[in-house]
Amino acid sequence: MEDVDRQCWSNTPSDILRLISSRLVAGEYVVFRVVCKNWRLSLPDLHEYSYNSLFSCINSPCLIRLHEESGNVELFHPLYNAQMIQKMDIPELRGSRIRCAVKDWLLMSKGKFGMFFFNPITKVIIKLPDLLETDENLFPSWTFSCSPDSSSSDCFVVGFFFCGTPPMVYMIKVGESRWTLHDFYDEVEGINFMPNNPVYSKNNNIVYMLGHKGTLGILRINGNSTTETPTWEFHGKKLSHRKQISIQQVFTAEDTDNGGILVVFITHEEGKVDIWRYKMNGEELKKETVTSLAKKTLFVSFGVSFLRSCVAQGLGNKIYFPMFQDNNKGVFYCLAKHKYYSFDYSSPNYFNSVQPILSFWIQPSGMVPAEDVDRQCWSNAPTGILRLISSRLVVGEYVVFRAVCKNWRLSLPDLHDYSYSSPFSCVNTPCLITFYEETGEVEFFHPLYNAQMTQNYMDMLELRGSRIRCAIEDWLLMSKGDYGMFFFNPFTKVIMKLPDLLEEFENSFPSWTFSCPPDSSSSDCFVVGFFFSGFPPMVYMIKVGESIWKIHTFYHDEYGNNKELFFVPHNPVYFKNDNIVYTFGHKGTLGILKINENSTEESPTWKFHGKQLSHRKQNSIRQIFTAEDIDNGGILVIFLTHEEGKVDIWRYKMNGEGLEKEKVTTLEDKTLFVSYGGSFLKPSVARGLANKIYFPMFYDNNKGVFYCLAKHKYYSFDYSSTNCFNLVQPISSIWIQPSSRNYSF
Repeated sequence: MEDVDRQCWSNTPSDILRLISSRLVAGEYVVFRVVCKNWRLSLPDLHEYSYNSLFSCINSPCLIRLHEESGNVELFHPLYNAQMIQKMDIPELRGSRIRCAVKDWLLMSKGKFGMFFFNPITKVIIKLPDLLETDENLFPSWTFSCSPDSSSSDCFVVGFFFCGTPPMVYMIKVGESRWTLHDFYDEVEGINFMPNNPVYSKNNNIVYMLGHKGTLGILRINGNSTTETPTWEFHGKKLSHRKQISIQQVFTAEDTDNGGILVVFITHEEGKVDIWRYKMNGEELKKETVTSLAKKTLFVSFGVSFLRSCVAQGLGNKIYFPMFQDNNKGVFYCLAKHKYYSFDYSSPNYFNSVQPILSFWIQPSGMVPAEDVDRQCWSNAPTGILRLISSRLVVGEYVVFRAVCKNWRLSLPDLHDYSYSSPFSCVNTPCLITFYEETGEVEFFHPLYNAQMTQNYMDMLELRGSRIRCAIEDWLLMSKGDYGMFFFNPFTKVIMKLPDLLEEFENSFPSWTFSCPPDSSSSDCFVVGFFFSGFPPMVYMIKVGESIWKIHTFYHDEYGNNKELFFVPHNPVYFKNDNIVYTFGHKGTLGILKINENSTEESPTWKFHGKQLSHRKQNSIRQIFTAEDIDNGGILVIFLTHEEGKVDIWRYKMNGEGLEKEKVTTLEDKTLFVSYGGSFLKPSVARGLANKIYFPMFYDNNKGVFYCLAKHKYYSFDYSSTNCFNLVQPISSIWIQPSSRNYSF
């Protein structure tokens, strides 16, 4: 397509951008600002924005997540489906951990003994005495009665040991100088109780909690004192063993209007949601199933949950979980329809959702709503203006611009229908493909634009329940069930079936490769699978066009019956010119499989080279990727270690009969794209991509992540870290290389 001043709207004058953005709600503003780099530089960060904070405009909980290493706080507002990261610059937060929350106060721990309160809205810290040295921070479940700065009530802090008969209790009242530990010495016979999500009812000064077997534990704080021993009560019958093992997660929330607590069960069975009300009637526990929340919204997380009157149309009778889908879009469950939803997503289960660790709902309090000031007028901007602006944005910018708000999304065509060129046809660079087995949907991520799009292949029944094995160029090798194997091209939607695997082995071969695209007219396409282990491993083979698979078993005596050759193959790399396959073993040796006589009938030959890695080095490895090094010969082996995700690259290359190993410290002007089953070393196609490694990982709003070899750090557009702890790696993701043909969706 002609350029037609494509970038002119990326360079829109700041005054125009400020005029538009000043009429967007905070969540829309956040997305509008990240449309492109120049807009981000022209508009102030949300923290400095003169508009009201998204946490001040609606009395609704928001989800908070603390990044332990940096001490930064990530906030998500469900009403606007908006996220922001607050840079706290508070040393006490680094290395600390959220335990629970009440309103907008967090109870936090640091190290073995440190405990304190923190308010992320006001940035106030209230320190507590250190825990007792004899117990350290061994108490996983915590709660407190009210805000620690409350002038009307004493604030009690209570911690529970992970199990007991009944569990030990840690207690302190804000203002006291020492914690009190209460041990109950098996006072309640026959009760083995593991507490979940305690709920403090401050009016009665009691704590409700559900045990791991379904009984209700009630802890009474006696005499408004921490020194007087509290009293345990246990009520109700255990859940059936079948019910216990069906439960995946349990959340609890106080039911202020009806008394007692709501218990939310999520089962392993497709994430089915059940809600029960547990309420004391005198000395008797009453349990009733809850089928509707009426006009209320339930926000649940480990450590704190809220039942609130809904504050916006469409939020009634919904449950917000600490889960995200796609570009970190918040996920809620509709009790009426028994389905999980996001803005453009629905499913009867949550298998494709991500649940960040240590995320908690908090309730901002005491904020004063701002004037409306025709806030929504630019959300309802005329379609003609939106199309004019968006037509001058590159594809990645267009995707974000369209997602600013619901009306813009409805006014502008989806990327599949957009007249602009597909991002996968304009630049010769790999893209990451994530396949969802259940639906047959394929998600594409383009690293240059940091853009994602989903292609629906639901009409292709062959794809449902199938699994990606490996990739060459734009062809995927896929398996289905116990025996099915086929090739699939996600751009042309062409499927090429292979014969079924042999019945006696089924699909028990985890590592696969093939020599060239299956529609190649210049070369035979060999498909090779490797058994998960062996000395050496068995090999499955077929040549495209043949009618039956060949299995080759290698007897131990052929290779000296040497158990040191026990070999678990990783990420095989096919060198089609030599008809050999390099595969890296789990202990660091290189296995080379030679395909003899260009035939699957002829038994291939294994050779093994190199010494095993030290035991310490083997234990340090978290992931291994391999890629063909065309210019230098051999393969690149990329080690990702447990030690903060440190990255090491080595070149393994044969020199005659000897193996040469060389550490690689720079890729120079190349970019490396690595994943299981498909990796590519390519000349960099854009400024800033050289000497980088793209992993199949995402940060924040599914922003692609690369590793800079020069600085030894992970980066995204507004993120950097020396480790990969806060990154998400989708299952069944693989890099593919669109060929020179110009595909369009």
